[in-house]
Amino acid sequence: MNWTYRPRPGTVPHHLVLARSITTLNAKQLLEIANLEVDCRIGKARHLIAADRKNKWRIYLGLFAVVGSAVISSGIGQGSLLLGELYIGKGLLFDAWTGTLKHILPLLVGISTAVIGFLGLEKQTTQHRAVGNAYIEIARKARSILNCIDTQNCTAKLAEYERLLARYLEVNKEGESCPTNDRDSQKALDMNADRRSALKRKVTDNENAQLGIAERRSVRLSSMRGMVARAIRTRVAGMLTLLGLIRKSDYRRYLKNLA
Repeated sequence: MNWTYRPRPGTVPHHLVLARSITTLNAKQLLEIANLEVDCRIGKARHLIAADRKNKWRIYLGLFAVVGSAVISSGIGQGSLLLGELYIGKGLLFDAWTGTLKHILPLLVGISTAVIGFLGLEKQTTQHRAVGNAYIEIARKARSILNCIDTQNCTAKLAEYERLLARYLEVNKEGESCPTNDRDSQKALDMNADRRSALKRKVTDNENAQLGIAERRSVRLSSMRGMVARAIRTRVAGMLTLLGLIRKSDYRRYLKNLA
């Protein structure tokens, strides 16, 4: 006699419950993977910006040291001082200035060379780029997981995500040897602000739904002064955008923040 499983009225079949739990788990894990991708993009941007900044300083200081050394070795500075002595005339004041100028250029060249060697700008630039490239690799692999994960390969992809997370923590430790400044971090955050804000809102909504927290949204009434100030700021930003001083993407983001 063949028995056929039939769920009782009002109950949900077991396979549907399992499918829903897998889907819910994937939704939560997808947010974590997406957060990992955004964090890697922020870290990549931060370190590449720092690498460009330090590389520029390395080039500027290096060129100044090279040109200054060439000027000192050629003797053109001494010849210029003698030429000035012929036109201006020799005196105590002129002798004092010439004696000072003879030592200023060698001093500046020495300082430039010492700064390049002491800070290790070339080494730091290489380290920043290596860390940035490592973040790029993790971000691309995280994006690959997001594109192909499903209920059938969920276990394998989540295991791959755990390995990526461990690698991300290792790269963070590697980045401690080449620190960045606050401006680098702020620029990197601004470049990924929209994506980061959207993910944070989604994570907050899921946590509130799971914990049963009802978020109360306060309605703020706009005063006449506030509306006038906002209108003035909007028109000033539009004028700066027309003049090319502000990018259109920044202008749109500014309007979105005002709303």
